[in-house]
Amino acid sequence: LLMTLMILWCDTETIDVTHAILVVGVGKDLEVAKIEEELHSVRCWGRVRGTKPYSDGDGVLVLCECKEVIDPSLVPPEVRPNDGAIWKIITHAQQPTTSAPAEDFSVKLQRFLSSEGKTFADIQSMSSTDESVLRAMVDVVSRTTRSQTESHGYRRLRIFSGITPTPAGEETLEYWLEQATLMVQESELTEQEKRRRILEGLRGPALEIVKSLRLSKPRATAQEFLDAMDCAFGSAESAEDLYFSFRLIQQKSGEKLSDYVRRIEPFLAKVVKKGGVSANEKDKVRVEQLLRGAIDSDLMLLQLRLKERRSTPPNFLDLLSEIRTEEEYQQTRKKTQRLSSFPLDGDKSQSEQRTQEENQAMVGFHKTKTAASHSYKKRHSLPQLLHGISHHQNLYKRIKGALDALHKRMHIKRAVCFPFRADRLCIMHSLAAALLERLKD
Repeated sequence: LLMTLMILWCDTETIDVTHAILVVGVGKDLEVAKIEEELHSVRCWGRVRGTKPYSDGDGVLVLCECKEVIDPSLVPPEVRPNDGAIWKIITHAQQPTTSAPAEDFSVKLQRFLSSEGKTFADIQSMSSTDESVLRAMVDVVSRTTRSQTESHGYRRLRIFSGITPTPAGEETLEYWLEQATLMVQESELTEQEKRRRILEGLRGPALEIVKSLRLSKPRATAQEFLDAMDCAFGSAESAEDLYFSFRLIQQKSGEKLSDYVRRIEPFLAKVVKKGGVSANEKDKVRVEQLLRGAIDSDLMLLQLRLKERRSTPPNFLDLLSEIRTEEEYQQTRKKTQRLSSFPLDGDKSQSEQRTQEENQAMVGFHKTKTAASHSYKKRHSLPQLLHGISHHQNLYKRIKGALDALHKRMHIKRAVCFPFRADRLCIMHSLAAALLERLKD
C-alpha cells in the first residue's frame, strides 16, 4: 500500500520514483528543515518535496527527492532521530520490513558471497574434503549472523558538533573519538555501516567537515572520517610539545604513586599517537617519568628497583599491580606499628602508677575539703548567729562576740590553712561589723 501511494505521489509531483524515498512516521509539528537535518545526518537524501497525513498511524508521510538514483541495498530500513521516534524508509524496490517474507538461507549465502566477490566454487576449492567445506560454510554463516545481531544491538553514538563550548547534551571531541574509534576498530560491521553510524553522531560544523571529505574522496573510510575530526577539532600541539608537557607532570603532594601512574597514562597515550614516542619505547618512557616526577615516593621506588629495571621495564598493568601491592604492604605496616604503640595493663611504667596515685590523693583531698566546708556552714551560718535575739542589748553582745570569734578564726585560717574558704569569713565579718555599728547608734 505504501509503495503504491509513493508511486502515485511521485507521478503527481513529476518525480522519478528511482530518485525518491518515502519517510513514514514523522512528527506532525516537525519543521521541514529539521526533517532534512535528521535525514542528512544518515545520508544526503536531497530535499523534502511534500508531506501528507498518515491515516494508518501517528505522524505524517514525507516524500524526498534525491539527485542520484537511490540504491535500495544501501538504504537503512529506519532512521532514529534524537527524540526517540522511529522513521521507516521506503524506496521504489523495497517493502516495509514488517511485511517482508523471510529469505531462504541459500539466498542469504549467495548475497553474502556476491558482496565478498566469491562463489560456491571458491569455497569448495579451499579444501578437497567435505568436512572442510562444511566448516567454511559454518564460518560464513556465523559471521553473517554475528554481524546482523550486532547491528540490531547497536547503541548510537552521542552527538558531536564541534561547537565550543560544548552544548548541553553533546560530547567533547576526546570522549566522542574514543567511543567512535572503539566502534570502528572492534566491531565487525561493514565499512558502510560504520560510516553511517559515524554520520548519525555528527551535527553542525563537524558534519560539514565530513561532507567536504566525501566530496573530495567519495570512498573515504570510517577511520578517515575520525582522522578528519581529529585534524579539524583536535589539539594542534606537535609531538615534541606533547612530549615536553608530559615530562613536566609531577606527583602532587599527598598523591599516591598508583594515582600518579594512572594520571600520566592518558598523556603518554597522546604522545605515542602523535608520534613523539614509539610504541616499543612506551614502557621505558613511563618508568623514566616515574623516577623523575614521583617526588614523594622515593622509598617506594627503591623498593620496586625501577632504576635497575630500565632496560626491561614492566608494562602498564604489571607496573600498576606492583605499586598497589607495595602501597598495601606499607599501609599494613603503619597499622601494625600504631597498634603496638599502646602499652598493656601489666606493662605500665612507674611514672604512670605514681600519677594515678596522685590523682586519687587529690580526689580524697577535695572530698575532705568539701565536707569540712559544709560542716562549717551548718554550724556557723549568719541566721543561727542572730537566732534568739529578743532585745537590743542582748543583740549587741551576741554580735560583738561573733565578731571576735571571726577575728580568731581568720587568724587561725592563715596560720594552719584550715580547709574552708576565707572569703566566706570576710563576708560574715563585714556583716557583723556593720550591724554592730548600727546598734551603737
